Amino acid sequence: MRKFVEELESKNTQKLSKDEQFRFLDGYLGFAKIKSILKSENVDLAALNYFIDIEPDQYLEHLKKFNPPNRIQEDIDSESIIAKSDSSYKLSYYLKGGKVSERTFESYEDLLKFIVSDRLSKIGYKYKAIFSSSLYKNWK
Repeated sequence: MRKFVEELESKNTQKLSKDEQFRFLDGYLGFAKIKSILKSENVDLAALNYFIDIEPDQYLEHLKKFNPPNRIQEDIDSESIIAKSDSSYKLSYYLKGGKVSERTFESYEDLLKFIVSDRLSKIGYKYKAIFSSSLYKNWK
């Protein structure tokens, strides 16, 4: 995986702009741009370690400015839904229409921090290392 990223770096492969990275993480961009850059229909998920390089704080600020949609398609079979109650926020995960888990957050910022941590950690090794550091211990 890291060798693939090093290969992209050595070729000085075009990266996604910050705006494109936000749109990708928000679920609006998809893999089309990455496929176009790589000139391939098949994209190794390790490529995300190269194309997504924003800082967690940058993505958090983006989400504060542009609230995430209440319903997020995670992949072909799963989605997450955000619901606000009087005193908390709930994030529910669904697989093939059935609820599989739910998390409750006391504040909107806690919800957004979790979304940032969750989405970026799915990208790969560099974000997993970042979120395991003491700087971000309360983001999960």
